[in-house]
Amino acid sequence: MNGDEIARLVEVDLQDALDSFYNEKNEIKAREKYLDGEKYVINEKVITKKNFMECYQIIDEFYKRVLIATKRYCDGEDKKYIMW
Repeated sequence: MNGDEIARLVEVDLQDALDSFYNEKNEIKAREKYLDGEKYVINEKVITKKNFMECYQIIDEFYKRVLIATKRYCDGEDKKYIMW
């Protein structure tokens, strides 16, 4: 990972993330992974929408669109019909 572009990766439950972006949950459990020097660190934490860049939430709802496309794909919808 290039520290100039990506600080860490975060794994969340898909439905929890959707619920958060639809204001049905204030906090969701997450698992983060990042590089500390030459060693990977994995932590459990709680995150909120404040942890996501605001411009991607308001201007084009990027996160919400990606989550919806991911859910549709995981639900078995043909990927050629999924646009985000």
